[in-house]
Amino acid sequence: MCRDEFFDPIPTFWHVLLILTVPAAALFGMRAMGEPTRRTHLLGILVGVAACTTLLYVPPFLVLAPLSIMFMFVGIGFLSLAPLVAAASMLSMVAVFEGRFLGLGERRLPGIWTGFFGCMVLLGLIDVRAVWTVLKVREQWANQNDSAVTEWLREHGERAVLEELAGGKPSVRPLVFLMRAGNEFDPDFVRAHWREFTGQAP
Repeated sequence: MCRDEFFDPIPTFWHVLLILTVPAAALFGMRAMGEPTRRTHLLGILVGVAACTTLLYVPPFLVLAPLSIMFMFVGIGFLSLAPLVAAASMLSMVAVFEGRFLGLGERRLPGIWTGFFGCMVLLGLIDVRAVWTVLKVREQWANQNDSAVTEWLREHGERAVLEELAGGKPSVRPLVFLMRAGNEFDPDFVRAHWREFTGQAP
């Protein structure tokens, strides 16, 4: 429903893997709270990746928060509020393991920041082709007679990003989201040039 009406929350296989780190980090993190011997470097990396992943979904789902609250009474609103609740939960867990609420002399969880910044790097790498797709569409918008740009989009443009642009939908990808903030493309332009950009019928 979210993909069809608003935006695709899981645009790539990498996003599937990142999302799966959240319940895994919550499960093993809760166990480690009661057993300090479980606080390993690997768990810290997992918690860091999960925290980064939940923050990824805050901006796009924050826009849907008022709508989610309205539909809480029929149950469906709880589902769309889950990313915001998950972010609050994971950040609370990070605060605990960073020593904010640990007892004196208790062992902190190593590796959290390694996982957090590693996740940011991974998200940047995932977004490279998507960012180039947005840049090329912007370039073609400024100069609609550039055949080289059209050829690049046809051969290398990311179809999911082009579909978002054509539908006027926001993106869950952080770099694409930032690039498009305050500088939206006219969906009609992308739809009008869809066959040129993709080589397929609209």
